[in-house]
This record gives sequence, structure tokens and C-alpha cells, in this order.
Amino acid sequence: MRNPSEIATAGINTAREPALREIRVLEAFHQLRQSEDFSELCRISQNAWFQQKEIYNLDAESAEKYLKPYADEIIMEYIDSYTSGLSMFLATYSAFR
Repeated sequence: MRNPSEIATAGINTAREPALREIRVLEAFHQLRQSEDFSELCRISQNAWFQQKEIYNLDAESAEKYLKPYADEIIMEYIDSYTSGLSMFLATYSAFR
């Protein structure tokens, strides 16, 4: 009998591609951490989370700057969704650092 996880992913890499894209967003976050304005972004994100109970969304231009080196055509097509993911990484980091 085959393992259910093997059956679910047999013949296609459906789970692999989204996982690789999330890793690319994480790599973009590591690049964002190296930016000069990262401390300010953390402060803004932390205030938005703790005071307003919402996630601070990075502007599209900033997010694209950090995502573009790691992006494929899917990431660039759905840049708003991946910007949201990058913003969630920032919010999580800001809240728990």
C-alpha cells in the first residue's frame, strides 16, 4: 500500500512549486532586513499590529524591489499576494523580535 502523501503528489510537483515561492519570499525578507530603513519599517509594522490590530502592508514599489531578484513569472503576475506575504513576514518579525 502506498503512503497517502505519495498518492496526493504522485506525478506532479504541486506542493513543491508553492513551497519554493514561499522560500523566495523569505529570501526577499532577508534582503529587506539588510535595508537602511528596516528599523523604521519594523516600528511602523509593530505599531500597526499592536495598536490597530492590522498588518502593515508594504507599498508595491518597495515590495517589488525586494521580491524581483527572487521572482518568477507567477510571483510577478500576482505581486499583490506576494507583497502581502512579505508584509506578514515583517509583521511577525516585528511583533516577536
